[in-house]
Parts: sequence; structure tokens; C-alpha cells
Amino acid sequence: MIWLALLLLGLTTYLIVQRSVARITQTPWWMLWLVLMLPAFVICFWTLAYGSQQPVPSALLVGSFILSSTLYFVLVRRVASLYSTWHSCKTSA
Repeated sequence: MIWLALLLLGLTTYLIVQRSVARITQTPWWMLWLVLMLPAFVICFWTLAYGSQQPVPSALLVGSFILSSTLYFVLVRRVASLYSTWHSCKTSA
């Protein structure tokens, strides 16, 4: 059941990244997708390693969500701002 949920989440995330964010940044779509899927992968790997009887520690969950969100915004913002700076320099020359 967890694999079906991961597959559906991955497909939905892929479609969102591919259709919206991939157009405004130069970061490869697969890197954005991988960063967004980090919390889901942490949960799946924990379940594989320790079983479903032992819950995932809260600190690990919160940490993975914070890391994922931070990396995502850095990738989208930094690369998008670098692209806009480059584009404005190119058109003014």
C-alpha cells in the first residue's frame, strides 16, 4: 500500500513540477522533483528499515520537510534570479 501511495505522490508531484515550475527556472525538473520527494523517501526508507510498527521520529520528519522546502526555494529562486540577471545583461548589450 505504501508503494502505491508513493507512486501516486511521485506522479502528482512530477506533473506539477513539469507543468508549472520547470518553465520559470533553469534547474532540471528531476532535481526539483527529487527535492520535493525527500520527505516521502525518508518515510519509505524508515518503514523499510524499521518496519511499520516503529513510528518515524518527529525530528526526522520535521527536519526532512524543512530541508526539502529550503532546498526547493533556493533552487527555484537562485537559478531563476541568475537567469533573469543574465537575460537582462544579454538584452542590454
